[in-house]
Amino acid sequence: MSRPGQTRDRFEDYVPVAEVEEDWRSIVGFEGVYEVSISGRVRRVLQSSGTQAGRVVRPQYRDPQGYPCVVLYRSQKARCCFLHHLVAEAFIGPRPLGKEINHKDGNKRNPNVMNLEYVSPSQNRKHAVDTGLLYVPPERRARGEKIGVSKLDLGKIKAILKDHAEGVYVVTLARRYGVSRQTIWKITSRRTWKEVING
Repeated sequence: MSRPGQTRDRFEDYVPVAEVEEDWRSIVGFEGVYEVSISGRVRRVLQSSGTQAGRVVRPQYRDPQGYPCVVLYRSQKARCCFLHHLVAEAFIGPRPLGKEINHKDGNKRNPNVMNLEYVSPSQNRKHAVDTGLLYVPPERRARGEKIGVSKLDLGKIKAILKDHAEGVYVVTLARRYGVSRQTIWKITSRRTWKEVING
């Protein structure tokens, strides 16, 4: 919380963090200024006017697709960086040409390095379909996608909506159907499977 007479930087919001055992590495392009941890936290290591070293930068959720990001500063210039990009580049290595970063559990807000992997665009799309993050009508699916069995189908979607309407928690539904909480939330909030729900 800001003290009386002080103004909070509208971009870079620092919060203190307890000392914990965690692997940190320099952020590519911001060496000596910021570091990122294996779990996706970002801290500033260079102290400057009005900025304390060792504080963690609070993530923001301004991206329409829900990916958390942080605004980093260097030479008085600001740059918005996605957390999963920073973690992957620091701990996995440079992204191969033509590859995308996939969240294994389907949760865009989980940038832990154990949850990230480099995949091809087609692999990323198939994973989204298989985990229920993306609905593709059967007639529009590629032949290879028809072979894979999605965890969710029309019957399960209807059951999820019914159970949720009756008060079953999102976390319970996620465990029951073997998908992420974000997947269940998107279904119950009508953000995915719209064609089925509204059809």
